[in-house]
Amino acid sequence: MAITQAELVSAHPLLYHMSAQGSWPSIMKHGLLSTTALLDLFEYKGEQREKIEGCRRAEWMNLRHISHGEVKIRDQKPLSETALRNALPSTMKPEDWYRILNEMVFFFPYKQRLKIMLKAYNNCRNTVLVVPAKSLLEAHRQNVYWSPINSGYSLQRPAYRDRNTFIRFRREPKLKHGKKPKKIVEITIKHQVLDIEKHVKCVVEVGKSEPPKTIYLPTKFSDKLAVELHNSQIE
Repeated sequence: MAITQAELVSAHPLLYHMSAQGSWPSIMKHGLLSTTALLDLFEYKGEQREKIEGCRRAEWMNLRHISHGEVKIRDQKPLSETALRNALPSTMKPEDWYRILNEMVFFFPYKQRLKIMLKAYNNCRNTVLVVPAKSLLEAHRQNVYWSPINSGYSLQRPAYRDRNTFIRFRREPKLKHGKKPKKIVEITIKHQVLDIEKHVKCVVEVGKSEPPKTIYLPTKFSDKLAVELHNSQIE
């Protein structure tokens, strides 16, 4: 199943990124950063950095910097370290997988997967960025990957994963037992998206069973999207 960027854009014209409440001002200023890029920006080093970048995050974590203020990094509760060990090859450890994940900025190509994530975090407000796939992927062509599995999940019967799980376009994925992926589950951009404000069409704050709030609307993009995101949550 060799997939091209053009095929992805045709099938999924909009991509969705879910971030913490209140993150949009920082994203506008610094860009959409992976955990690794945030740790670079906030100058975290040594053991303090290792606990975030190379370990499972059981809870949300706050990063603080004298100049850049404070940002939140989401927990990794859907990752069971015991199950993750069994889903990795013998040449990889869980910390290797955490580092791979922390290097990526994630987008949902399916609205249904966004809905699942919103349901899982419905106890808090979340910031959702809606981004046209065409302009984003063309601008970051050299750093775009896709995954045929939910890479941040390993609770029940986790899918096998290794260093080839994140795939460049036009490449055949290397999966265990020769299995082929049925569909694209995640789109990722490695490290950072500094120009995200140029691409984003709508930013909506939803969750906590409260009315949705459109916090960024650079074009005449229908407010129906905010209502749809809100109503899509299974409360």
